[in-house]
Amino acid sequence: MNAADAPTRRALRLLGVVALVGILQVGFLTFVELDRMIRHRAAIASLEDEVQAARAEAEALRAIAERADDATFREQLARGQGFVYEGETRVVVLDGDRAP
Repeated sequence: MNAADAPTRRALRLLGVVALVGILQVGFLTFVELDRMIRHRAAIASLEDEVQAARAEAEALRAIAERADDATFREQLARGQGFVYEGETRVVVLDGDRAP
């Protein structure tokens, strides 16, 4: 072995350690970015579902609003909420399984 070989070996070992650290860092950053991408895609899918549900609800409300001038429809809505005309008697029927 030559005396000049020792510094070269040390330099190569140092270069190998630096390369290994770099490879580990790239691997870690790749993992972090993949995890972030998966989480973002899941969040986006969830938000898209919420938007779709909100659009469906808006469409249902729009359909109700279109019939707002219809007296019969308004009466059905009111009766569905338990309203009765003056002089009428409201009867509430309980489910037989719940009755004491």
